[in-house]
Amino acid sequence: MMSGFRMLPVLTILLIAADLSSALLDQSIAIKGQLVCGDKPSTGDTVKLINHNTFTFDNELASGTTDEQGFYELSGDLSES
Repeated sequence: MMSGFRMLPVLTILLIAADLSSALLDQSIAIKGQLVCGDKPSTGDTVKLINHNTFTFDNELASGTTDEQGFYELSGDLSES
């Protein structure tokens, strides 16, 4: 009869661990900056946000173009399943 009560904490820990691990698999990132060449803004250049993977292909999360001042802003997300 007591074995059911002993399993409850273990089951609770497993459920919490499963929920935390799925939350850790969802990733998002945002970056912004200015691209310059020497002391002049680099305009109209493509900037890419890439997730580098060691054992599989890399993922392009976002891409954009620098504005007339060389500024860019990118954001992306990835769900690892």
